Amino acid sequence: MDVEPSEEFEIINAVDRSDATVYGYPREFIFGLLDEILTKEPGPLLRVKVTLKVAEYDPIDSSPRAFYEAGRNAGLRVRSALGYSHTH
Repeated sequence: MDVEPSEEFEIINAVDRSDATVYGYPREFIFGLLDEILTKEPGPLLRVKVTLKVAEYDPIDSSPRAFYEAGRNAGLRVRSALGYSHTH
């Protein structure tokens, strides 16, 4: 995942279609990411571009919920990298 400043909010799914998207849940990952970067205090991060590059699928551990939580964790890392602390 790459994060960079942008004039507008943008999420790009650049995961290779032959990769985990066949079996994975990239939509759930994106929803978890959005939950973290758009709804937490001190406010939404609107001037950021996030590019998803790799998704990994495990036949035992992967589930929609696991991908959602992975997205939320990624959102926390984005906020932290930009100097925002995690608050509920």
